[in-house]
Amino acid sequence: MPGKVRCDIEGAVGWIIFDHPERRNAISSNMWKELAQAAEGLGSDDSVRVVVMRGEGGEAFVSGADISQFDGADGKRTSQRLDSGGANAFETLSRLEKPLIALIDGFCIGGGLLTVRSVKVLSRQLQREPAHRDSKRIAEVLEACFASEDFSEGVKAFLEKRAPIFKGR
Repeated sequence: MPGKVRCDIEGAVGWIIFDHPERRNAISSNMWKELAQAAEGLGSDDSVRVVVMRGEGGEAFVSGADISQFDGADGKRTSQRLDSGGANAFETLSRLEKPLIALIDGFCIGGGLLTVRSVKVLSRQLQREPAHRDSKRIAEVLEACFASEDFSEGVKAFLEKRAPIFKGR
């Protein structure tokens, strides 16, 4: 069963719920689109004063990307697909003018292998005002991560249900 992002409103609280508990709320390609739509909808609803994101099922907030959708270990193709949906979702969330709270209960794991260098570059960029971010640099760093040998090894090991052997490349 494919996952979905649910959007609920309770009083002045808008809820974004990652609903894919059978995969520990791993985010599918379609869920990235739904996340952007939910954030946009709650952002434009005047009755909503705060937005809270949470995972369904109590085991995980989000366990990363749903790698069952990956094209084998083809990091470049995966990067392009995730870059499009994920970038749009992150951009929409960053424009949200209401407080955004992540109610983390359980796993909270990134969607890809990011090196310490990449995390630093992305963190610096995401701390800037959206108009001053270097979108090209962000895309380059993400593409490099998804095109790395370690990313391919991580996907392959996960699909083969074995421990990965990372080489730092």
